[in-house]
Amino acid sequence: MASRVQLSGPLEAEKYVLHMIEDGEIYASINQKDGMVCFHDNPEKYNNPAMLHKIDQEMLKCIEVDEKLKSMDQEITVNPQFVQKVRRRSV
Repeated sequence: MASRVQLSGPLEAEKYVLHMIEDGEIYASINQKDGMVCFHDNPEKYNNPAMLHKIDQEMLKCIEVDEKLKSMDQEITVNPQFVQKVRRRSV
């Protein structure tokens, strides 16, 4: 695995995998004896109020980012410099 992702060796690969496990990015265990990584399914069942609240908050953030992007797009679209640049390219 280490050579595939251009790491110095198995110890460095193990360090990266361990950090991903600790950060909750992946669900896995490392078998020290065999030097193997066993990946597991996410244990979260998404069926409790705290998780539903977290998902709701993340959705609200996504909606907020979407609104900001729409606003920025509108500002760019009506910007005279942008309009002039687009006209030059289409001619």
